[in-house]
Order: sequence, then C-alpha cells, then structure tokens
Amino acid sequence: MNKEHNKTIRLDFLEWGLSLDLKGGRIVSLYHGDRKILGTYNRIDGKAGNTHVCLPNFADEGKALGLPFHGPPRTLQWVVKERRRYSLVIECDIPKTKLYPAKIHVEQSFRLQNNFVHEIKATNCGNSPVPLNIGCHYYWDTPNNWKEVLINGKDVSYKIQTNGFQEFRTQNVIQFPGVSYSITQTGFSDVVLWTGFKIENDTKIFDTAYCCIEPVRGRGVFFGSPSSLLLPKDSVSTSFQIDETV
Repeated sequence: MNKEHNKTIRLDFLEWGLSLDLKGGRIVSLYHGDRKILGTYNRIDGKAGNTHVCLPNFADEGKALGLPFHGPPRTLQWVVKERRRYSLVIECDIPKTKLYPAKIHVEQSFRLQNNFVHEIKATNCGNSPVPLNIGCHYYWDTPNNWKEVLINGKDVSYKIQTNGFQEFRTQNVIQFPGVSYSITQTGFSDVVLWTGFKIENDTKIFDTAYCCIEPVRGRGVFFGSPSSLLLPKDSVSTSFQIDETV
C-alpha cells in the first residue's frame, strides 16, 4: 500500500488495499497486490486530484440551483457508519437550501473480496422532489500513458483529450497498456473521459500519469428532467465493480 496521504482510513483484505479520506469521502488509493488501480495525483494545472463522488449534480449542471461544481459531498466531512473486516460504509448529508429544498443523505459502501465494489446511495430526506444525478470521478493510474486506452474494444484516448462521453454497458472491459479490468455496473448510462491539462503557446499539454473515467447516471438534459427527480423518502443507488483480468 502507498503512503501518499496522512489522514486516511485503511481497508485491506486478500490482495486488495483501499485508502479513504473522510474529508470529501475520497478514494486516496486502490491497490490490487502491487498494482495501483486508483490514485492521488498532482495535476499539471496545480491542483491535487483523486476519486470522489459527484452529486446531486455532475459538473456545473446544478449552477442555477446554487450547487457547486460536482456537488457538495466532495468537500464535506464524512463519517463512518459501519466497518467490517472487508467492508466499510461512510455517510454524509447534503443540506437543503432555498433553491434545492431537500436534504439528501448519501452513503458510500466499499467492499473488498475477490474484487472491489463501490456503491453510492442517495436518499431524499425532505418533502419535495428534487433533481438528482450521480457520478463518480475515478482517477485511474496510467503509468504507461493513456494513449491506447480501450473501452469495450474502442479506442477512447481522443475523448480523454476532448472531455468526451462514451456509452457504458452493464458489463464492460477497460484496457490500459499492460493491464485490463472487467467492470460490472448498475445505475450509470455513460462515462466521461478526461485528464488534467494546461495551455502553453496555444497548445494543450496533458497529464499522462492518470486518466479520469467518470460514470454518470445521466447527461445532457437529464438533470432537471422528470426522470432525474428523486421523490420524498425515495432512494437511488449505483454500483461499480472492478475485477482485474490481466
């Protein structure tokens, strides 16, 4: 396991190792054996980046409702709800506001066994329906660059450079140079692809040590549409399972 962060919760089981930061409910690192799968990176734009959830909005789609970019949970303090030998559940609350009139209770569950499973659950604790999207900004380790990344056999490296979308199935295969992963997911429709960059002399210079593959519940006009509304006392969940295949 890595030692790249001082304020972490550790979970180790079989060959899997997970480090979490309760500030923001972030995945600091995920290892399978000696292989880093998800990590923390000093980005070329001067920011630090690691895996975090995005809700009740993805990116700036909640701006009209006064919601911050990617939603509040990535900066909130989370608490441990339950811990077992091979699993952990953390939780936080998104407070209601005048523009977003419902408190949302959010749980993240992490399970290490023969694979890694990450589940996100959001519950409307208020009395008004509210739009709710769920995304997760996974920072995948790419020590051999991401220029030959395939999702279900398709080269998506150009979409990493353009912040593009890619359809995401229930069963998927993500291939990086030298390793591939089988992904089983529920609740997501697409993934967004991205990496950090800066512009010098009108040219984009990209980070190459990681790429972000970000599953999202809906995109485009989804947020605010009837299908995005979470009714009072109802919940919505997503799951994301990683199996190393090579």
